[in-house]
Amino acid sequence: MEEAQLRDALDRFMTSLTLRDARDALREAPALLGNEVLVWLDEALRRLRQQNDEEYIAKIEHWLGLLRVFRRFGVEEGYWELLADALLPADQAQTERVLTEYPELSSDAAREYFDRRERESHMAADQTAASKYLLASILPRAQLAPSGFDTALVFPSEFFTGYVCQGDEALRHRYLVDHPAQLEMPTALVAESMFQPPMNQAWADVDLVALRDLYLRRAMFRRALRVGAREAIREFEEGVEWPDLITT
Repeated sequence: MEEAQLRDALDRFMTSLTLRDARDALREAPALLGNEVLVWLDEALRRLRQQNDEEYIAKIEHWLGLLRVFRRFGVEEGYWELLADALLPADQAQTERVLTEYPELSSDAAREYFDRRERESHMAADQTAASKYLLASILPRAQLAPSGFDTALVFPSEFFTGYVCQGDEALRHRYLVDHPAQLEMPTALVAESMFQPPMNQAWADVDLVALRDLYLRRAMFRRALRVGAREAIREFEEGVEWPDLITT
């Protein structure tokens, strides 16, 4: 591709309105993934930093970051990676926007990719990546549930820190009581998925104390799904044993 054509293709890429448009620009001009473009953008960044132009620095860094993901994973798989990254830090409104704007996240191709990458991440003991792929796989399925996507869904990281990894028993119980939306389907499907990464890590570390605590918290959560948070807490305080405590 001639330099003028390459610059035109780069301009199209860097004016893309969506990740889908950016992917399509790379499909049509794979030469954009070559070293020449990286050199151009690195030089542009150098000049902008000399001028202290923060606005354009942020823009160039954004597109350079996307290119690096596509270079690492390829155009097609890089697209899934970027969509998974878009879901990871999203709040409820952003999550719904991403799922609506990119319905292909519910496709078999997306699910197969995220499930495979989750397995590979577990094998590599990368629990952070495993959590990302698990979330990217399960959120679209929750959205497609018959009852729809619960608009009261609390961002999964809040459930992770507020309940799954919360060391204070009283605060855990209070969290369940104060967030009843987490006990409704399909929201509960997303919430329960947050237990698996720390469980996998506890297994890998042979940390039986942490593992038992996580099974107990998950059992409490599952019981609350059936009888409500307050009743589950009452049973817990009275020493009732639940079938979900069996570590299968």
